[in-house]
Amino acid sequence: MPGDGVHVVWLLLLGVHRGRYFLLTGQKISAEEAPGLGIVGEVLPKGQLMARARVLADEFAKKPPLALRYTRVALTQHLKRAMQDLLGYGLVIEGLGVIDAQGS
Repeated sequence: MPGDGVHVVWLLLLGVHRGRYFLLTGQKISAEEAPGLGIVGEVLPKGQLMARARVLADEFAKKPPLALRYTRVALTQHLKRAMQDLLGYGLVIEGLGVIDAQGS
């Protein structure tokens, strides 16, 4: 059973049909596939991760703090609303799946 809100996030990231496919099949997505599916912006070798994070942090630090904060608020509001509406339902289904699996 998909849990912890992944049923909300996957549909937003992948679209309804593709998200449902991955949730129902449990197919794993490789790091190489993830950018093409729109799940992540970029994938880096482990040794380059912190350097890239610092570059991005420096870029963000140059921007007006209030603009960054409220842009993030605007860009995440739909996710928060979807989580509020659907998370409880998904957790109940996850719990029922666990109970069902234990009874089998």
